[in-house]
Amino acid sequence: MGQKDGFEGLWFLDHLTDPATGTSYNVLYPEALDEMNTMILKTFRLASATTDDVESVRQLGQGWTGDEALYIALYCATRHLDHPGDALVASVNHDGDSDSTGSVTGNIMGAIHGYEAMKEQNLFCPEGKNLEETLELTNVILAIADDLAYVASGNETEGRTVLYERYCETRPADIDLR
Repeated sequence: MGQKDGFEGLWFLDHLTDPATGTSYNVLYPEALDEMNTMILKTFRLASATTDDVESVRQLGQGWTGDEALYIALYCATRHLDHPGDALVASVNHDGDSDSTGSVTGNIMGAIHGYEAMKEQNLFCPEGKNLEETLELTNVILAIADDLAYVASGNETEGRTVLYERYCETRPADIDLR
């Protein structure tokens, strides 16, 4: 990668190969990976600077492309690591594709803090309401998340059976279809 100042943000791509050709992504896309590496470094530098969120996000783009949405989400999650609400507000407080940048930021913060910690904060819930009362289809979202986590944990054979029954034979868990 071109960036050689102590940060190799995309070092893991050195070990990924295109399944069709067997060629390293680093060989196939050197300019694009160098650009991404440079922007991720910029993202982390902005997150540790005193620049305000609006100006920092403006420097990273508007989130209309996947890479810009990632940079904005990484910036917001890093800058507000211990404050998910602040990260989410910063991620949507711009004139670009704010629903996408907010979604990516929310996913990152959820992965860092976990569902229970995020749920306890009742972020953006009306007074006196909790997350389950505010968010539509909570049971469906949680069932899908559990299924994905189960399969990702290494239970591939059993997981395929569970996913097939639930999604192909339409047998949702915890959902009363009567």
